[in-house]
Amino acid sequence: MKVRFEAIYTAALADALDARGYHDQTLPPAIRPLAPGLRLAGPAYTVQGRPAEAAEYDETLRKVLRMLGEVPGGHVAIYACTHDVSAHLGELSVTSLKARSVAGCVLDGGCRDVRFILDEGFPVFSRFVTPEDSTWRGSWKQRRCR
Repeated sequence: MKVRFEAIYTAALADALDARGYHDQTLPPAIRPLAPGLRLAGPAYTVQGRPAEAAEYDETLRKVLRMLGEVPGGHVAIYACTHDVSAHLGELSVTSLKARSVAGCVLDGGCRDVRFILDEGFPVFSRFVTPEDSTWRGSWKQRRCR
């Protein structure tokens, strides 16, 4: 099914959804692909983040690695980051997700290590790019979209 969806012209899909009464089914314009022409399809696995006070680096990193390990292969990781200070996805996350055949990531938040991600060919859509790491600035909880 993923290959089938990736072959669909996005505007035609949006028009078909509009015709069926689904009018809010596209990403906000501020969430953009890291490179023009990126395509991404797959079931959603949602992750919700929240800012944390004085995060302990090792503990936070373990939580992030645990969360990354729970995203199923073939799924798209969808991050709701709830703040616009730091990157929630970078080289470490992409290496982990790609190794388990995760389809890509859409994040309502920041991304870093863009050159690495583009060289890896891992599809990412994000709200902004920053070099700041979220390990010191946030914690994560996840919930799966049903």
